[in-house]
Amino acid sequence: MNIHYQHTPLPPRMTVLLTHGYAEHSGRYQPLIQAFLDAGYDVASYDLPQHGTAYDPTHPQACVDVAQLIDDHLTVRTTVTQNMRTRSLALFGHSMGGVITAGSLQKNPSEVSAVMLSAPALRQFPAIPLPLAKALRVLATAIPNLPTVKLSSEDISHDPAVISDYDSDPLNYRGAVPLLTAVSMTLAGAHVLHSPWPAHVPLFIAHGTADKLADIRGSEALAALARTRLITVDGAFHEIFNEPEAPELRTTMINWLDQQETKAA
Repeated sequence: MNIHYQHTPLPPRMTVLLTHGYAEHSGRYQPLIQAFLDAGYDVASYDLPQHGTAYDPTHPQACVDVAQLIDDHLTVRTTVTQNMRTRSLALFGHSMGGVITAGSLQKNPSEVSAVMLSAPALRQFPAIPLPLAKALRVLATAIPNLPTVKLSSEDISHDPAVISDYDSDPLNYRGAVPLLTAVSMTLAGAHVLHSPWPAHVPLFIAHGTADKLADIRGSEALAALARTRLITVDGAFHEIFNEPEAPELRTTMINWLDQQETKAA
């Protein structure tokens, strides 16, 4: 796994491990990463297997087992912890990356001081009922790249420039969602919502109320599980950090992280 480290020019307060979402890559998060850097946080990021620069053309693009990606995330966390300049680690994940981040934290909550989730895809649109997802698991393993639905880029943001950039980015995947990805994401999201949240790990979770890709009810359920408040962005689509409210939301999240860093120091 190729991990990219970016260091703040300020005395580093904490390291943030950033995990991107389905069908995209970590390079799309540079504005958010820059906000972390400007606030005194180091950032580590990587492209998920079969995504972005980690795509191996001998295998289907964006065809992944989310349970395996959670295990991979645990490995990345270990590597980052061994190499970071700071004493404390925070996790950030968007969409499928939010599922991965939450699942990783629940599996091993040690050495993590805070978690931030952006529109985590704990429940997805279109939804696969959980009993059907369980039944499809065998088929998804046998024919992992069987195409399901093709998601619309118009559902990621209200900003036409964001949509245009997304569609023209050669590192993004624009085909139908592979069956293995769809089924394993459904199962992983359900597992997160049926597993306890470690009481000592603070959670920041934000979701757009008009999200057509990740069901906000999944975030509501996780917020209740973790006994924290869900930050809702009224009218926002899936990529809340690519919506008009992004500057204010970045400030809100980083202010929250500042508070957690002070407690962890």
